[in-house]
Amino acid sequence: MHFRLRELLASSKIARTIDILLVLIVLGFGSTVLVRFIRPDTEPYRPAPLVAGEELVFVFLGSSTCPGTRLPGVDSAVKTLMANYRGQAAAENKRFVAIGVSLDWQFQPGLDLLNRFGNFDEVMIGRSWLNSGIVKYVWDELPGYAAIPQIVLLTRTVSYDDGYSVSNQQVLVRRTGADALKGWAAAITEKSRTNLSGTAEYSREISPRTAARPRTTRTTADF
Repeated sequence: MHFRLRELLASSKIARTIDILLVLIVLGFGSTVLVRFIRPDTEPYRPAPLVAGEELVFVFLGSSTCPGTRLPGVDSAVKTLMANYRGQAAAENKRFVAIGVSLDWQFQPGLDLLNRFGNFDEVMIGRSWLNSGIVKYVWDELPGYAAIPQIVLLTRTVSYDDGYSVSNQQVLVRRTGADALKGWAAAITEKSRTNLSGTAEYSREISPRTAARPRTTRTTADF
């Protein structure tokens, strides 16, 4: 019975207008469970506010000329992951920030790419492997493997005292490659389908940040 109700709700106007729907279902044997419905393809865009506190930051890096970024299913995987961690941030009373980084040399192709992958609070486009986002999330401040498509998930603390400052940046997860991103999203989708415990359970995979600057054979001529 509850699977039929899930299908009806997924096609309803209500499910299309909100990103997380909690429904109480009374089963035949009298027990009540809480089921979470997530529709990442239709989630409304709500810009991250400028307030002090803890943030969960979701960074996507890609390029319209990268074969891996263009593979079918990568864009939907990124949307699924973004919706999952937006929900996790809300459950943990953190602000969720989505950042899109495109290595495209030209602005418009990069913008078109990021528009296809989701709603971002901030975008960085241009200069290939010297893009400001690449410098920060791959080469310099938070170093990691130089490959795209890539997602970096991190936490940080925003403070305000006559101006904003950011501290305590910690990378939680870093994944590179189309297969890795699609597999990550598939695991989260399966977990959401089977979770009938009534709790707001989200993927919290933790992996240590890369301590040293990685080696790479890529050059700015690659994309």
